[in-house]
Amino acid sequence: MDDTRYLRWLTIICAGFVLVAAVLFYNTIKLLPFNDKLWQESDRRTRGRMVKNLLENNDFSGFSRGRVMAYLGLPDFDERLYWYHLGPTDPPHKRSARTPVGDSAQFIICFRADMQNEIAEVLLDRRPDSLAAKKFDEEFDEEKWQAATAAGRGKMVKNLLSHHRWTGRPSSDLPGRLGQPDGELFRMHYDVGKAGKLFSFGHALVFVFDSTGHVTEFYLQ
Repeated sequence: MDDTRYLRWLTIICAGFVLVAAVLFYNTIKLLPFNDKLWQESDRRTRGRMVKNLLENNDFSGFSRGRVMAYLGLPDFDERLYWYHLGPTDPPHKRSARTPVGDSAQFIICFRADMQNEIAEVLLDRRPDSLAAKKFDEEFDEEKWQAATAAGRGKMVKNLLSHHRWTGRPSSDLPGRLGQPDGELFRMHYDVGKAGKLFSFGHALVFVFDSTGHVTEFYLQ
């Protein structure tokens, strides 16, 4: 076989490999119509190919948490946030909050619960720049806390965190110890991989619920 014929066959074989690879790659990213049974049985990659069609053809506003799970199965990640305002931050507040809930002008303590509704993390967020210069070391007392203003709570929060272990406790303890939270937010995440996008590190379909357990917002993150 001369060099010309060899190069011709090599080119044809390489082109064939490229074509097969392109078809296989296309079949991994092409969008699919939503199918609830397939969604619940599939991995994140297949879900990602269905999520665009799912969002275009369904409005989940007002759905109960149970109804969402009956449609989409158990979430990959579930969280509950409960927060108490602790007085104003130093204006203007320009830093991005780690926990963007509640009044953005307020210093907050936020309790993050896991899927078992046990407190997994406690965050002090939007802390005032002048916090260290103020007297924020009053002894925590449940009755005083519940009767205090937001700023009054802030003066006790350092002692609260230093002397009371919260992680691992059920979030149902919060109202009895600290009064009703100033806000509650519940979120469920479904991992949807690249969500049908060619260049992506991964996305999640997020549902936000109010305190009654009904969808107030849903979006692709």
